[in-house]
Amino acid sequence: MRKRCFLSFLSVLFLFLQGAAAQTQPAAPAQVVPLDLKTMSAPEIRYSVDPIFNHGLQGVYKCVISLIVDTEGNPHDIQVVQSAGTELDASAIEAVRQFKFKPARMKDSKTPVAVRTHADVNFNLH
Repeated sequence: MRKRCFLSFLSVLFLFLQGAAAQTQPAAPAQVVPLDLKTMSAPEIRYSVDPIFNHGLQGVYKCVISLIVDTEGNPHDIQVVQSAGTELDASAIEAVRQFKFKPARMKDSKTPVAVRTHADVNFNLH
């Protein structure tokens, strides 16, 4: 009986945490177009946050992040495409999640569009 109650508690906790995670990550835009610099401007970083990492590593590391920038300049669907190590990657993702962009715009109409792009996150640890 105890085992079943504990498993039920874990199931409820898992569902609760899953719902909380879904609420903290806004849905990616429904229509994302490929970035084409001939017909549109690239998104530009307007606000960035330095990644935080204090675990005794030294050296220079680079993590490349793929993300969607929506028409409001918000990042979505953040993924690591070039790893700098698990802990550094997590720090890079958390930093990029807080970035704010000037969205990509069509050159002819100036209409904002959601695009997938990349961001380099550099760590210079001493």
